Amino acid sequence: MILGNICTRNCKFCSVPSGSPAHPDPQEPKKLSKLTSELEIIYLVITSVTRDDLPCGGAAHYRDTVLEIRKNNPNTSFELLTPDFVGCSDKALDFLAEALPFVYSHNIETVEELFPKARPQGSYKRSLELLNKFSEKFPEVPLKSSLMLGLGETYLQVEKLLRDLRSCGVQRVAMGQYLKPSKSSLEVQEFITPEKFSYLRNLSLDMGFEAVQASPFTRSSYMAESM
Repeated sequence: MILGNICTRNCKFCSVPSGSPAHPDPQEPKKLSKLTSELEIIYLVITSVTRDDLPCGGAAHYRDTVLEIRKNNPNTSFELLTPDFVGCSDKALDFLAEALPFVYSHNIETVEELFPKARPQGSYKRSLELLNKFSEKFPEVPLKSSLMLGLGETYLQVEKLLRDLRSCGVQRVAMGQYLKPSKSSLEVQEFITPEKFSYLRNLSLDMGFEAVQASPFTRSSYMAESM
């Protein structure tokens, strides 16, 4: 995770501290490049806190990080899991274009009906618009999203979410069980059975998704290199 450990938002499913972040560390790309070399990482998922305080939402820092790592690790592949770049998505995508190739991922997280409860500072429509915009701008780039189950969503709501993702060009999807990360986080409403995850996996494949991970322990980066 880059761009610090303080988020400008306060999503109710997340335990990352919210507040006023420090300025991005200009040495972070070099530090990560060194770490990638030392650990001999061949597939690297890069994500960040949401940085609504930055003019490009942190996209330039994503770009700089990928380009710096590539200098010493030309065989490393990347997956970028970004926030929604509210108010600056066009500028952000222009910055990211300079760091291709990579898998692009933005997590929808939950169904539209639960956004006001789980992601009060987010927007279901805005997340879909970002994914669609990226798909139209870079149709050759694999596009991925992830969601949590167990927050009180219905099957019909999940099915609609999956169809919305497909309509935006998303090809890969990961679904996992929501687990309460802190005392102040949302309560788990349901523990989804492996059978239900299997059903949703098959449903997603029938919809045309090319790769699907769906299980209680699936997370955004779960087996990402194999998707």
